[in-house]
Amino acid sequence: MRPVVVVGVRDRRSLPTLVWAADDAAARGGEVVAVHAYPPPVAAPELGFDAWPIDDGPWLHDLVDREWCRALRVRGVPYRVEVVAGPAPAALRQVAAREHAALLVVGRGRRRRWYRRPMARLLTDASPCPVAVVPAVGEAVPSWLFAPVPLLTRTR
Repeated sequence: MRPVVVVGVRDRRSLPTLVWAADDAAARGGEVVAVHAYPPPVAAPELGFDAWPIDDGPWLHDLVDREWCRALRVRGVPYRVEVVAGPAPAALRQVAAREHAALLVVGRGRRRRWYRRPMARLLTDASPCPVAVVPAVGEAVPSWLFAPVPLLTRTR
């Protein structure tokens, strides 16, 4: 059984995350499962229908496979694409648990206003496997990471 690396794909800016996941899967001799989560259809009874009449899944699957996962094809890593309706953290945890993933890879994206906590933090707190958080290309490393720690002196 091949090891599986699950990677979250948000949009075309997920390239560093995909490249990192592809290199890790190639080193493990495994495959990549690229997961894209989108908002579920919303009911709109005032418009005369109980659920959104258009299913975004098929065209999103084609977009993710054809455009956003090009880096996986170029690197020659076997991969599959899954498009899931629902919140991204829950979808990634669900796919990682179902696939018995060896690693879950997510990008360190911009923090959204409507999230109380960043997605990477939500995944690292409750994930069925280890989580790798990949920074964006050119993203500055936080200065506090390299700042010297002041020695605490005791005062009486």
